[in-house]
Amino acid sequence: MRAFAWLLACLVTLPALGQTLGTPSPSVLDAIQQRGVLRVGLTGDYRPFSLFDPATGAFQGLDVDMAQAMAAALGGKAGGSYWVPGW
Repeated sequence: MRAFAWLLACLVTLPALGQTLGTPSPSVLDAIQQRGVLRVGLTGDYRPFSLFDPATGAFQGLDVDMAQAMAAALGGKAGGSYWVPGW
């Protein structure tokens, strides 16, 4: 009886598994290139990596430079979001 249950479970799940494995999903790289913007999240509170300058409203630092270089290499631009902690 236990072998029959195992066989039945395999017969039910294998076709469903084959359907999901047969269709390739688009890659994250394809989605970024199609969108044209590399989304980057920075805290803006850790110098020299990411620092938010409230006077200019822009980020500066190593993380910003790396994100802009990656976006340029992908053929797009870097779009950022930030969170400035209140402490």
